[in-house]
Amino acid sequence: MNHGVPAFSPSATSVTINRQVVSGRREPLTGNILKPAVMILCIALVIVLAVSQFMRMTISESMTELSILQTVHSKKWTTLTELRVERARITQKDVVVAAAGERMKLYLPIDGQVHKLRM
Repeated sequence: MNHGVPAFSPSATSVTINRQVVSGRREPLTGNILKPAVMILCIALVIVLAVSQFMRMTISESMTELSILQTVHSKKWTTLTELRVERARITQKDVVVAAAGERMKLYLPIDGQVHKLRM
């Protein structure tokens, strides 16, 4: 045995290591990080506002065009309805017979009237 050398003991040689896991910086935003972040947010805000104004303008123009088209469609539909009513009126048998009598002197024979055909 060695004199003057302490004997080996497990309790004397154990070393404990305390580690702390740091998940990123815990520093507040400093001026050199804050300034670019504010600039990026301002630019993003301006872009969002510009896009929203463009969308508003496009929607407004579309609504105006839609209103004009609805007016034109309504007028066309009214005209179509009037034309259908007029066609129904002039294609009635009584109106056709009267028009043939006035314009071409063609009349339907009366009951008991003798018909002669020229050959």
